Amino acid sequence: MEPILAEFTFTPEIFIKVQRFIIWNYISKGAMRWVLIVLAIFWTVKFVIFNTLAESLTVVGIVIMLLFIWWLIILWMSRRSFAKNKALKHPISYLFSEESVQLNTQNVQSVLQWATFEKAIELPDVFLLQQNRVAVNPVLKSGFQTAADVERFRGLLRKKGLLV
Repeated sequence: MEPILAEFTFTPEIFIKVQRFIIWNYISKGAMRWVLIVLAIFWTVKFVIFNTLAESLTVVGIVIMLLFIWWLIILWMSRRSFAKNKALKHPISYLFSEESVQLNTQNVQSVLQWATFEKAIELPDVFLLQQNRVAVNPVLKSGFQTAADVERFRGLLRKKGLLV
């Protein structure tokens, strides 16, 4: 099989989208999920037993406000991280073959084995090659030369058992 080349440079919008997905994925599959479930059960039981709708709604409102503030902080941190990380503003190149993944940036040249990746996630604009819950190699679809290359890459990911 002929290697598949993807070359791209991040935009702030795509970088922020990838960051949000990684953070959400980490939270939704980690301990935070259980904390939110326990809190939801607590509020439900409290409302049913004590029938204090006004107090329950106040608590829910505070939680929603805190989640909104948290979301804004994540958005701000992602924008700041992109602005300060000069390496993200330079071209990134991936060369995908049957044997390995070659990553080239201005500062890094590495060869990754396919076994490095646990799974791949396809989003509308990007493929995410997940090494674990927080380490992700994003590959922008716009970086492929043709739509056929995107299809070949998707097929390669399925062949490697990463994309279900």
